[in-house]
Amino acid sequence: MAEDAGYSRGAVYSNFPSKEALALEVIDRHTEQVIESYRQSLAEGSSEDRLERFQAWIEQSLSDTGWALLKIELALVARHNSTLNDELAARDRTMLDHVARVITELDDDLGLPTESVQDLARLCVAMGQGVAIDSIKDPSSTTDWTARLLAAVQRLLPMRPMLPVLIAASTNLAPPEQK
Repeated sequence: MAEDAGYSRGAVYSNFPSKEALALEVIDRHTEQVIESYRQSLAEGSSEDRLERFQAWIEQSLSDTGWALLKIELALVARHNSTLNDELAARDRTMLDHVARVITELDDDLGLPTESVQDLARLCVAMGQGVAIDSIKDPSSTTDWTARLLAAVQRLLPMRPMLPVLIAASTNLAPPEQK
């Protein structure tokens, strides 16, 4: 990275108290760029257009192997460094909050509780990270995964009345009250 920017490693590292601080700064800049790319590409259009662009954005921004590797390496270091762990968790919350806002903007009529939107955001981010990790072993695994996932979910929608019972059965809880 330093060489690409035309600096020596020492010159770059001298501006940061640690390698971890440098990595966090790089993650911050990358996150800002990802969020800005979303704002620019998804600001206008029909719900269908925005959903289609959201799929492409998720695939591009969350399924990047290089960023997944950096975050994995930092997470491994953070196991023994609570300050770094807290910093990484804060950055993850920033991305989760952003994805939750995207989900809300895509369809304000869903009427989902905040917790459900946050859970969907966590699922999107976790899937993106999982696909990025999987693509390290098999680069072809990232092709069109969100389109296939959304198509599968859409096919499951006729089962929607049964979902509270299925959820309750999977968690050993009583089914939630129906609206």
